[in-house]
Amino acid sequence: METAPKRSWIDRLVDRVARLPVPWYVLALVAWLVLSSVLALPLWLDGSEPFGSYPRITRVDPTYLLGAFFGYGYLARYARRAFDRFRPALDVPDETAAVYRHRISTLSPRVAWAMVVLGASAAVLSTLTDEFYASFLTSAIARATWSAFALMAGIFPLVLTLIVKQLRLVARLHREATHIDLFRPAPFHAFAGLSARAGGMMLLWMTFAVLTDPAVFASAVWGAVVVAGIAFSAVVFLFPLIGLSRRLRAEKRRLLDESSGRIGSIRQELHRAVESRSFDSGGELRTMLSALSEDHDRIRRLSPWPWDTATVRGFATTLLVPIGTWLVTNLLNRALF
Repeated sequence: METAPKRSWIDRLVDRVARLPVPWYVLALVAWLVLSSVLALPLWLDGSEPFGSYPRITRVDPTYLLGAFFGYGYLARYARRAFDRFRPALDVPDETAAVYRHRISTLSPRVAWAMVVLGASAAVLSTLTDEFYASFLTSAIARATWSAFALMAGIFPLVLTLIVKQLRLVARLHREATHIDLFRPAPFHAFAGLSARAGGMMLLWMTFAVLTDPAVFASAVWGAVVVAGIAFSAVVFLFPLIGLSRRLRAEKRRLLDESSGRIGSIRQELHRAVESRSFDSGGELRTMLSALSEDHDRIRRLSPWPWDTATVRGFATTLLVPIGTWLVTNLLNRALF
């Protein structure tokens, strides 16, 4: 019997924050104000910025950080709900299902520490060597404060690692599904929402970058980045669903073949009844043939796709957000400047 893995520090922290008797958006706003003030304070003290002013970077960087933290918690919670909806499709003991539910919403302690160390090291190195930060952080206290803040940037690899783990596990669960019933599609639509939200989160980060980085407006490179980001987000959405889509289409073909076979059998009996002038049985056979034809049409209308219309429509709309944002801001930049 499988045993549930240990919980990582990020998962325990997310759970503690979720249990606080305060709405998440209030917590996010308060945390953003605190972090922005902490980053701006050394700039006020060394006189590089007027007291009470918040340079753009002191407002933008905490937004990235908090977006990653609350995004991690959101994906973890949604993954648990999605697994609960998918559970009827799995023929496994409850203990095994509990392990799957745990794994799809958490990281192992070893992976979490490795990713946070990697991300924090890269962020601190960037802060200390980047020309922009070097010109912006003119005092030792400012460099120390921003380096300490950069340590928290290690959360970004955690979010990306969780997304990759979730998508791989979704693909595995789809392969292990045994109860495939096209007349009960809810379990097979469950994880489409998770993959759509993972891809949508990446698109929102990219859109935020477009809106907050003035260099984006005049950069043709960013146009290519936007297109590449959209393509990658589409892959994030589709990758874990492709295998299940094949199985659903195969199940639909099987149902149609069985239905066609029944219809063919009844037609032959009906023809024999007509030839033998057995009109009483012919009437019953006609009723059965009509019912089977209606059932065949009902099967043909069943969707073999592992998502519902609302999920696809919402994700498609999200795909257009970064392109629209980049085009509008680029046009406004040219018109105004």
